[in-house]
Amino acid sequence: MCGGDTALVYAVGHAALQDPDLLQALRAALIEHEVKTIQAMVRRGVERGEVAADNPAVEFVPTQLIGAMRVRHLLEGRFADRDYLTRFLEASVFPALGLAP
Repeated sequence: MCGGDTALVYAVGHAALQDPDLLQALRAALIEHEVKTIQAMVRRGVERGEVAADNPAVEFVPTQLIGAMRVRHLLEGRFADRDYLTRFLEASVFPALGLAP
C-alpha cells in the first residue's frame, strides 16, 4: 500500500468505519494477510533466537509497520517508500525488538 492504490484504500477504510460488513471484508481481504505475514517474520526471528520471545514490542510490530505504510502520506504528503520504511525499521522497530540495524 505504498503507491497508487493508497487513495482507494483510504476511501474504503473511511467507508468501512461506518459499515461493519465492509470493515470485516476489508480486514479479510487486506489487513489480516499483512498482519499474518509480519507476525510470521517476527516469529521466525524468535525461533532463530534473534528476538526474545517475551519481548513486549513483538505484539506491536504489525501495527507499527502497517501504520507507517498507511499514514505517512496523510502526515507528510509522501508515500512510505522502501527508503523510508528501511529508516523506520532501523530507527524504531529493530531497537524495540532488541535488534541492531
